[in-house]
Amino acid sequence: MGYESVLLKLSGEALSASGDAILDRGAIDTIAAQIRDVTSTGVRLAVVGGAGSLLRGRDVPGAAQT
Repeated sequence: MGYESVLLKLSGEALSASGDAILDRGAIDTIAAQIRDVTSTGVRLAVVGGAGSLLRGRDVPGAAQT
């Protein structure tokens, strides 16, 4: 028996596979195709995107430091 519902948590690192770019188009296209393949089987899929590796407040000019 397969899963009815899945929660997928994507890390910022998964979205920036190239290491230098904030977002890597190839990585995003690959993940999107995999999500499409899973959902086409009838599985309900929720996606949560992590951004800790993409943007940190301390790296934004003028951001309040806590």
